[in-house]
Amino acid sequence: MIRIIRKYRSAALRNVLGLFISATALFCGCDRVNQGLATLFGSVRPGESEENQSPEDVPRVEFYVVKNERVPLVRETPGRVVASKVAQVRPKVGGVLLKRFFEEGSFVDEGDVLYEIESDVYQANYDKAEANYEELKRRQARAALLKDKQATSQEEYESSLFAFKQAKAEFDLAALDLDYCQVKAPISGKIGFSSITVGALVSSAQENELATIQQIDPVYVDVNPSAVFLANAKKNGANDFLQDSRVELILEDGTTYDQTGRIQHSDNAVQEDVGTIALRAVFPNPNGTLLPGMFVRARVEEGAREDGKKIPQQALFRDPKGNPYVWVVRDDSTVERRSIKSERSIDGFALVDSNLDAGERVVVEGSQFIADGTLVDAVERTRNAPSFSD
Repeated sequence: MIRIIRKYRSAALRNVLGLFISATALFCGCDRVNQGLATLFGSVRPGESEENQSPEDVPRVEFYVVKNERVPLVRETPGRVVASKVAQVRPKVGGVLLKRFFEEGSFVDEGDVLYEIESDVYQANYDKAEANYEELKRRQARAALLKDKQATSQEEYESSLFAFKQAKAEFDLAALDLDYCQVKAPISGKIGFSSITVGALVSSAQENELATIQQIDPVYVDVNPSAVFLANAKKNGANDFLQDSRVELILEDGTTYDQTGRIQHSDNAVQEDVGTIALRAVFPNPNGTLLPGMFVRARVEEGAREDGKKIPQQALFRDPKGNPYVWVVRDDSTVERRSIKSERSIDGFALVDSNLDAGERVVVEGSQFIADGTLVDAVERTRNAPSFSD
């Protein structure tokens, strides 16, 4: 049977049979499948050395050259968007609400007039206080002139000065009450719904706010990673509490937010009940994409590995026990199965922790045709070239 298959071997037949046996490997979970593949497709057969392989028996594989490079270490954790500033708009004087000057859900600037409260009474109080203030101001000036000429007593001068100061305070209070008839925005941001309509009576002592303004450019993203995460980050070179560490966001629809944030500050204590620590990142939000209350996934940079080694994810295999290994192309063009350690993936690459050196070649395509010790025709994988097995 093997002779017939080898006689009529073709790229299409090899691919079909390779897919069939690879599927079998998924169900049986047995490393012997690789040996069977090697036997079937003309690599080293049991009891036969690579010296006895004919040129047509040599399978072709693609390899990736391992290199040392700086690898930023990133940890993904849930987060929630929080407004950088929140202000509740409340009246400071009482009266009937006459006008509303904003559209609900729009952006307002600090100092913009939002509401107008009837001001007739406050205007009358202002006029009265102003008249009294001007009169006592003249009296105080006259008392000061008489004092300089020693034409009045010190007691009369001080009494005049006291009355003037009291009148000025009453005038200032009246001016403030009149100004408060125009309810202004305390901060810039996006204003929500108005909780009251024109014609309603408002009071400075009421419990409900008229509206709420939230500043959403910039915004905060609060995350709560475990305390272990913080300890590992320090081992990987991050500064205390990840200050200024780079953060990326994955939105709820799976897309990556186009702005990068930084850790602004962190809590100085671990939450005892859950064993996490609170971190706050700040993000620019010029288009209002991020809204308070949104849930996101934050990718926090926890340091970097200066001599890190990454290999394509498809070069990493696992045995039935879940232990990772790779196929390494040796200098004599034979392959070696080698156990490694790898605990995380980064952007489609597996980060290798041990047992693999820079300059070594790992198989990324064609592994279904090889076994330990197989002689191979190895070619380097190019960036945009299609796989030879396509």
